[in-house]
Amino acid sequence: MQEFDVSINYELCTICEDCIDACDEGVFEFDSDEQQVIVKNVVNCNGCKNCTEICIVSAIYVGESIEKRKDEIEKRKELRQKRNFIFNQLIEKATPDQYGDYRLPLKDVIELMEFKHEEQLEEWFLSRDEYIGYVEDDEVVITSTEIHN
Repeated sequence: MQEFDVSINYELCTICEDCIDACDEGVFEFDSDEQQVIVKNVVNCNGCKNCTEICIVSAIYVGESIEKRKDEIEKRKELRQKRNFIFNQLIEKATPDQYGDYRLPLKDVIELMEFKHEEQLEEWFLSRDEYIGYVEDDEVVITSTEIHN
């Protein structure tokens, strides 16, 4: 998969060829027919941005490729679906306490839902409409859920 998109703004480019010299990956080439620098081997780009740093007129753009962004979006979507599924399974297996709250071990929730830290879990709760939850001591407390309504 192509990792990066590279483009040249020809309205800004002065054809100094510094980008060719700065790029160890051979992404750029001078096209003698067109009399301009072209992006020849974009698949070789490693995203180092040496070319953008050396270009004094800021004519070069290097960014994540559309394919890579689509792949990342798909991975995030799959992870979100997985987290929702796991969370729903945890709620279904939990027994509400005397106040109707569900209490789950924080460590287990973070591990099973693949969060790196507690703050990610708290952010996840903030993005949910169907349940309200928070962390209290070593537990995740779900105070309201539409799952069982």
